[in-house]
Amino acid sequence: MFAYLSAEAHLNDAADIYRSNRAYLSRIDPLPANPADAVRRDSRQLPPVGAEKSFFLIREHGQAVAVLDYLHGYPDADCAYIGLLLVHGRLHGQGTGGRIVADFCRRMRRAGFQRVRLSVLYDNPDACRFWLRQNFVPVARKTVVFRTRSGSMIKAVNVLQKNLR
Repeated sequence: MFAYLSAEAHLNDAADIYRSNRAYLSRIDPLPANPADAVRRDSRQLPPVGAEKSFFLIREHGQAVAVLDYLHGYPDADCAYIGLLLVHGRLHGQGTGGRIVADFCRRMRRAGFQRVRLSVLYDNPDACRFWLRQNFVPVARKTVVFRTRSGSMIKAVNVLQKNLR
């Protein structure tokens, strides 16, 4: 069973998960010297108008295993949008991410959402394969502007979706 806790309230554990995923994070914005700064920045980033943001540290059996950032009601009221799922690096390839996704989708279905959507960096084929294995399907490809500490960058993303009904 997974417990979803405030990532900012558990800043050190969330920062440890960020630290264990430097290779992924460097695709967008290299991790600052203090990963807690990146956790704070991400948790406080404002969602699009009309959406509500949740930013969690996920624990399993008392251990910090992942950070999850998602939007309620984006791009529309029937959709939950995953902005970030970072599984602790020591757990990669052990099925933890898949179990988290299954649990999250069950929670969203019970909350009344009809689908879950997310974007995967086009230059991250491993992540794309992971989401396809979770039965997400491609629905679009677009470019996105990421705000970084040094400005911004434009990246291509694949938009994936899973219907919950």
